[in-house]
Amino acid sequence: MNKPKIFALGAIIVGAALITFFFAGRRNHNLISFLKENPEIQLSSLQMSGNFDGMPRAVSIDEPETLRYVTGALKRTNDEPKFGCVYNATLTFSNGKKCRITLDIPRGGLVMSIGVEKGWLEDLDHYGVDLVEPVPKGLADALIQLTSVEYMQDTQSSTNRINP
Repeated sequence: MNKPKIFALGAIIVGAALITFFFAGRRNHNLISFLKENPEIQLSSLQMSGNFDGMPRAVSIDEPETLRYVTGALKRTNDEPKFGCVYNATLTFSNGKKCRITLDIPRGGLVMSIGVEKGWLEDLDHYGVDLVEPVPKGLADALIQLTSVEYMQDTQSSTNRINP
């Protein structure tokens, strides 16, 4: 292979890397701004999964009332995150778009924080999410299910059942 072909191949590789860096990695970059600027956008589903005390946990929320509440809470984020057990969450919006975030849930509390990617290979931006009373039963049950040792001992066979 001669030098011009090697140079051209190198330029293509560098160009592809730059395009990936500046565009592909920014899918969640403005999630909070997007939500605050588009009042018509609502969540259509929320899936959370991870491990707590070595036990896998998974919860899906698709109740419209609970999703409206979570959408409103995400639009009121603050700069005071509270850290706890970290879960992965997938947000699906009414326009069909999906977004993956991290979800921090302190043990036993009805508070949470989210981590949103700033860009490709960058740290997360963390935001506090205020859960204003009254918290819908679906969300309260999901948070308890994700963070309760007693819940897991009572429901060894299923990670998706809500404990009454």
